[in-house]
Amino acid sequence: MATAEGVEVFKDTIDQVSSDLHGRILLKREQKKALIDLLLKKDVLAVLPTGFGKSLIDQYFVLSKAKQGVHQGSVCASALIICPLLSIVDDQIKEAKDLGITACRLKDFLEEET
Repeated sequence: MATAEGVEVFKDTIDQVSSDLHGRILLKREQKKALIDLLLKKDVLAVLPTGFGKSLIDQYFVLSKAKQGVHQGSVCASALIICPLLSIVDDQIKEAKDLGITACRLKDFLEEET
């Protein structure tokens, strides 16, 4: 069970990530809740409208885990995002790279192998 202290640590980490991004992105309440639940290792299903910022939840998760890792002596954080539409994948990769996240699509690796 998550402690109130643990939740506050995650909220602080999320605020630090926002600060690192110079306030360019302000998370909505639903995004913060989903992100905190992910950081608490809970299952999350975010059914939100188109354009609401579901991808930000994934991106902030990776940035938050990396931020936590720095404090724990590790800087590696990763996530696997599965999406059936290449146009959305390309948009998400660009957005992730704009936030400083290394991102690629599996198809790129498969083409290198052949």
